[in-house]
Amino acid sequence: MKLLMLLSDSQELEEFYEDIIMTIKDYDRENNAQLYETMCTYIRCKYQYRDTAHALFVHENTVRYRISKARELIEAKAPEDDFRETFSIALKCQIILSLSE
Repeated sequence: MKLLMLLSDSQELEEFYEDIIMTIKDYDRENNAQLYETMCTYIRCKYQYRDTAHALFVHENTVRYRISKARELIEAKAPEDDFRETFSIALKCQIILSLSE
């Protein structure tokens, strides 16, 4: 987080956030989906499908489908990176950007 804070005024940080988080939020809005919420919960539940499903009150297969869809969207933007790590970093960027508002 400290390293990302050094970039708080950079255009690259905002572009990274836009590429990852806004892509997922736009998909959610256009498709009445809940990928963003599912990914945030998935991270909070330490990448456990069952725990994520319980937290969201949905079936585990629903979580698996949503994570799979989020993975597709993220890998389209950052194909060489781990999608979970990429999303996690993008969430941190979101926090930094909200602090600078």
